[in-house]
Amino acid sequence: MCPNCKQNAPIVYRGTLAYCTACGAPRPPFSAKSVNLAGQPSKIGGSVAKFFGWLILGGGLLLALSLGLFFQLLIPAGSIGYAFGIPIGLVSLVVGLLVLFGGKKLETSGIETERAAKFDAIWGMAVARGGVVTALDVGRSLNMPVDGADQILTEMTKKHPDYVSIEVDDNGKLFYKLAGVAEQEGARFGVKYRVEGDGRVRIADELEGGRAAQEQAEWEEAQRKQYGR
Repeated sequence: MCPNCKQNAPIVYRGTLAYCTACGAPRPPFSAKSVNLAGQPSKIGGSVAKFFGWLILGGGLLLALSLGLFFQLLIPAGSIGYAFGIPIGLVSLVVGLLVLFGGKKLETSGIETERAAKFDAIWGMAVARGGVVTALDVGRSLNMPVDGADQILTEMTKKHPDYVSIEVDDNGKLFYKLAGVAEQEGARFGVKYRVEGDGRVRIADELEGGRAAQEQAEWEEAQRKQYGR
């Protein structure tokens, strides 16, 4: 748990130093899961397994073909080439495909673990920032490009549309709002539009209320100027 923000947020390494992804305060190394390292062993293991899978598949089939042709040319009248080539080819095919599928599954598991760690980091960041984050905030906190941060945030809105929404402030800048996180005083954005998970855009409900209050205030001001009261 971070001693500064009191959240069990992941950490991010910048060089050899570790920082809290929620508030940016320094934290001891290995005190929590890291967004830099989350899923990396599985991804590396999956890549290695896929390499050996292709090696077994390609090398085994090549060996089976070579032995089959050699013995068939050596003894054309017999079927000894098929006796050697077919079993070796089948074993290579089965083992190679199993290793490939295992490597793919391991790599996918690593990607999911990495994504989950980044989701946790973004949630902790949103709690520390009053429920509102931007792609620039996420990019700086997680030490990653802004485009990559925007991609992760967009993915969060698609996977969890009831909890994460894309909104646009009065200046036309995108930000992401997480439901269920209390907004800090003074941290509220001027919401103009809300982008739903299915891509539709609608005017936010709070804007309607704010617009009505503004029109009422303008009408009262005009009445005071006209009638001197």
